[in-house]
Amino acid sequence: MKLSLGIISSIFLIINACGSQKSALDFTPISHEIIAQGQFSPVIEKKLIVATDGTQNTSLLDAAFLSENGLHTVNYDTHMLLEVFIGEQNSAGYSVTIDALQENENEIHFYYSIISPNGMAAAVITQPFLIAQLPKTEKTILFFENGKYKMTNDQ
Repeated sequence: MKLSLGIISSIFLIINACGSQKSALDFTPISHEIIAQGQFSPVIEKKLIVATDGTQNTSLLDAAFLSENGLHTVNYDTHMLLEVFIGEQNSAGYSVTIDALQENENEIHFYYSIISPNGMAAAVITQPFLIAQLPKTEKTILFFENGKYKMTNDQ
């Protein structure tokens, strides 16, 4: 009986120790801030961008857009931007929302959804977008649209 109890205790300790080790699959939420979101951008094609310095935005976005959305004030020494531009849409009512922004020891997963108009929508050309700021990292960034992996424009 003592031998069986000892074996069971040993197995329990081994299982418990294995379960307490952090796995590469364990993801935790990342602190972030949505610094720009809206219906109108100068970007007419779908683009997913990881902006680690100002050059990505100054080559793509005009000065008025950068200024209106506060993008000229980002400190790229300490922060980076994850940007989703869904391109030109034929009506109002489209938007981009963040579902989750998580990291593990190797990667950052950026989950977002594209929301379509519900019911009637104004017939106006829009270019919806979302820009999130987070602490700068060297980790691999993966974008997931409505749960499905999407490649960035620089992959």
